[in-house]
Amino acid sequence: MRIAVLEADPTRAVGIEQTLRLSGHHCTRYIHGRSLLQALRGGAFDMLLMDGDAPGISALDVLSWVRRTLGQELPVMLLGDSNDDAQIAACLAEGADATCANRSARRSWPRA
Repeated sequence: MRIAVLEADPTRAVGIEQTLRLSGHHCTRYIHGRSLLQALRGGAFDMLLMDGDAPGISALDVLSWVRRTLGQELPVMLLGDSNDDAQIAACLAEGADATCANRSARRSWPRA
């Protein structure tokens, strides 16, 4: 599976990438939402994994663009540091397929 990852934190990004590669996936990392949008215009991914706190264009704005432009078929998971029900609901309302709190997810990721 070709997975695009929007993650500004280098330690988390490496951990995510290592985990995905060990599971047999191809991972392409992006630091800014703008660079991810450019890649989505010209390339094909099977899934998006995005940090809700990435700098520049927000992950929710990227998600909104993805749903308007590419439709509902591309699975999108948003990562965040919050378990706040309102924030999770906003992500799902915008079209995310799933959300995951970074803090709980990090426990299972190898450290870089």
